[in-house]
Amino acid sequence: MSSDPASPTPTVCPECDLVCAGRLLGPGEVGRCPRCDNLLHPAPPESAQTALALACTGGVLVLILNTFPLLALKLHATQRETTLIQAALEMWHHDMRLVGLLVLLTTVIAPAAQIFIHLHVLWQLQTGRAWSTLRAPLRWLHQLRPWSMGEVFLLGLLVSLVKLQHVADIVLGPAFWACLGLIFITAALNATVHARSAWVWFERRHGMGEGVTAEGVSSTWISRALESPNPLTGQSLGVTPCHVCGAQCPLPTHPDSQADSCERCGSPVHARRPDSLSRTTALLLAAAVLYIPANVLPVMHTQSILGAQNDTILSGVMVLLRTGSWPLALVVFVASVVVPLLKLLALGLLVFTTARRSIWAPLQRNRLYRVVEIIGRWSMLDVYVITVLVGLVQFRTLAWVLPGPGALAFAAVVVLTMFAAQSFDPRLIWDRANNMPPRRPANLK
Repeated sequence: MSSDPASPTPTVCPECDLVCAGRLLGPGEVGRCPRCDNLLHPAPPESAQTALALACTGGVLVLILNTFPLLALKLHATQRETTLIQAALEMWHHDMRLVGLLVLLTTVIAPAAQIFIHLHVLWQLQTGRAWSTLRAPLRWLHQLRPWSMGEVFLLGLLVSLVKLQHVADIVLGPAFWACLGLIFITAALNATVHARSAWVWFERRHGMGEGVTAEGVSSTWISRALESPNPLTGQSLGVTPCHVCGAQCPLPTHPDSQADSCERCGSPVHARRPDSLSRTTALLLAAAVLYIPANVLPVMHTQSILGAQNDTILSGVMVLLRTGSWPLALVVFVASVVVPLLKLLALGLLVFTTARRSIWAPLQRNRLYRVVEIIGRWSMLDVYVITVLVGLVQFRTLAWVLPGPGALAFAAVVVLTMFAAQSFDPRLIWDRANNMPPRRPANLK
C-alpha cells in the first residue's frame, strides 16, 4: 500500500485494542493490525456484479443439494438412496434429535441462509437502498459463518465412501456434486463480501467516504490518537470497535451489560465481553467432562447377517487403517481425537494465563486463540460420517447402522468448545501488555 493516507480516521483492533492509523483501501488491499496481525479491513468488493452472479449460482446449488439424492447404495437387488435432509431426519428417528438438529443447522440451514443473505446484501448494494436494510442481514451473515460447515461435511462424505466401498456399490447423486460446487462458491463469496467490506463499499458508492466512526463518538479521540507519539488503546480513549461492521463506538455506559449497541449495524458492543473468563471456563469444564464418554462409548452400532459390532471413534480409525486408507484414517484421528483435546488444552492455557494477568507471549497466545477458532469446526467430521452411514445403511434384515450414545456426547464436545472459543475475549490477553510496542509502525499495511 502507498504511504499517502486518504483518510486519517484511526481504527481500534477488536483483538488487541490497539489504535491503528487508517486510510481508504484500494482494490485488493487489506488492513491488518501492526501488533497482533488481525485483519481489520478486508478488501472491498471489486465487482458487485461478479459477486451477485456467484450468489445466484450458489442459490441454484443449494436447491439441488437439498432436493436431489446425495448418495445411493446398491446391495444385491436392493437400492437405498438418501438426501441430505433425509439423512439428518434418520438421526431424529433414532432418538438422536439434538444431533439431527445440529446436522440440519450446519449443513442445510446455515449454508442456505448464507447464500440467500449474500443475495439480499448484494442486491441492496446494487440498487442503492437505505443502509438500514443491511443492518440485520450483515449481522446474521457474521453470526452464521462459523456454523456453515459444507467443506467439513464433504470430507465426511469421502470418509463414508471409503467405509462403504467394500460393502456395496455406491452411486454419487446430483446433490454430491452440488455440495462440491457450493463449497467453492461460498468460499469465493466469503472472500468477496464481508460485513466490514460491504459497509465500506456501500459508503463509497454513495459518496459517504469511509466513515468507520459511529455517531456519538467524540472527534477528540481521533486527534489524540493522531498526535500521540506512543501506542494507545481504544479503552484509554473511550472507544471500542464493533466486531461486525468495524465501526468505532463509544464505550458502553454499563460495561457489565449488552444494552449498548453499534449505531451503524445494531450489534452489541462492550469494552470487554461480559464474564468472558467465567463463561469460557464453564463451557470448557462441561466439554472436558463429555470428552471421556465421547471417546469411550460407541458412536455407531452396525448390524448385519454376519453379526453385530459397536464402533468407537478410535475403532473407526482402525477400520480405515485395515482397509488401507491411512490418509483418511489420519485425518479422522486428527479431527476427531487430537483437535478436540488440543482445543481443550489450548483454551485452558489461555484462560489460566489470562486469569493470572500474565504478560507472557501475548502475540503467540493471540495466534493460538485464532487457530482454535479456525480448527474447531473440523471436529464435526465424525458426526457427519455417522449421519451419512445411518441415512444410507438401512437394509432391513441384510444390514443397518444405528447411532450410538457416544455420538451425542461427541457432538456436545464440538459445540461446547466452539461456544467456549467464541465467549473468550482476546483483548484480555493484551490488557497487561498494552505498554508493549507494536511489531511495526501503528498503521495499516
